[in-house]
Amino acid sequence: MNPLTSIPQRLVSSPCGGFSIPEEALSGPELESLQSALLREAVAFARRRSPFYRAHFSRFVDPDSPAWGLPEFRALPTTGKDDLVRLNRDFLAVDSSRVADIVATSGTTGRPIRFFLTARDIERLAENERQSFLCAGVRPGETYHLAVSLDNMFVAGLAYFSGLVRIGAAAVRQGPGNPLRHVHLLGDIRPAGIVCVPSFMLELARVSEREGIDPSSLGLQRGIFVGETIRNGDFSPNALGRRIAADWGIRLHSSYGATEICTSLTECEHGRGGHLHPTLMYAEILDERGQPLPRGEAGELVVTTFGVEAMPLVRYRTGDVSFIETGPCPCGRTTPRLGPILGRRTHMIELKGAQIYPGQVEDCIREVPEVVNYQIEAYTGDDYADRLRVFVGAAPGSDGIVDLLREKVRAQARVTPEFVALSPDAVRERLFAGGSRKARRFVDSRRPAS
Repeated sequence: MNPLTSIPQRLVSSPCGGFSIPEEALSGPELESLQSALLREAVAFARRRSPFYRAHFSRFVDPDSPAWGLPEFRALPTTGKDDLVRLNRDFLAVDSSRVADIVATSGTTGRPIRFFLTARDIERLAENERQSFLCAGVRPGETYHLAVSLDNMFVAGLAYFSGLVRIGAAAVRQGPGNPLRHVHLLGDIRPAGIVCVPSFMLELARVSEREGIDPSSLGLQRGIFVGETIRNGDFSPNALGRRIAADWGIRLHSSYGATEICTSLTECEHGRGGHLHPTLMYAEILDERGQPLPRGEAGELVVTTFGVEAMPLVRYRTGDVSFIETGPCPCGRTTPRLGPILGRRTHMIELKGAQIYPGQVEDCIREVPEVVNYQIEAYTGDDYADRLRVFVGAAPGSDGIVDLLREKVRAQARVTPEFVALSPDAVRERLFAGGSRKARRFVDSRRPAS
């Protein structure tokens, strides 16, 4: 039986090649039936059209088989970043004449990966952001300040702009950099909200205060934050989130996305995780052996995309460690939610028997307002053990900052990295070395195990 026959027709409508449905309308059985149908369709499309997946899945049960279901899906091998780097064009599932845009990952965790989009994929991006922004409370007629790049092959800026337009909201496309101009624009235009990397809000607050302007007087009501986490594992604001809330007095919304999955997930006003879009992606949380973990347990996020034409992905390992919440959300939506990103799977560091992620050290650093910027580096010591070094750029007159940070990290994260004090300009050069598009706050210089 076609699983679509059990889905009420009120849920089946298609502005972007997939399903677009009110998330709060889905019951548990409806959601399972819908995603079962979409998984079958996604695997069949990838196997039929993508040279990579045709070979990758050749020994596995054909999704057109009546016996195909979730067990057969979970038996499929996963896909990783290395596959995308080595065999990039083999993932292309359309004729190259249909490619409308070429984008790339930032390369902060390795070699940049190129991705191809059709015109319909761009429409899907816009629809995804429409759903995400509506979830965060964006409404028609409002204005939002975009402090993210729309150039340099960066897909997220295009997606945010397109999503706002699709809602009927206005966008101020300032892009990153030049914080003083941002402050002036915020004061002149007074947008309802801002979309940016959250640490940029700290820089904007410093510039505002230097100009004699109280950041909370600029009229922002909410911030939609990308690229860095603003919450702890229990959904409470972390040090970065707390500082933004204190400086700006705004509502915080965390948003997760990745170039490869062409999808983002944004928190509603209750801040209990990013609501998944069941018509656009399927999310799994897997352990180190590739086995599914129970809801609420942390593991690697693995994604299958729905409705992507040019480069669909099946069971793609994002490398990000998180968990999925399935309990009811006070906003009324019944879809699962992705928890905060706890770290990168490959960034786990073992220091004298303690396993930590760089984010745990970052959270300690961000509690100290005198720190202007920083970079964390993992390296291999002479004894072949993991070591951690932190380069700190501090405000003038911040004597004793290294001792303060060392004690704070030792007390809260239970590790003692090496701290190196530099000027903020010197740290900034390290953050954007090699023309990096995004600040490289963590650098992994560890030697591979022999």
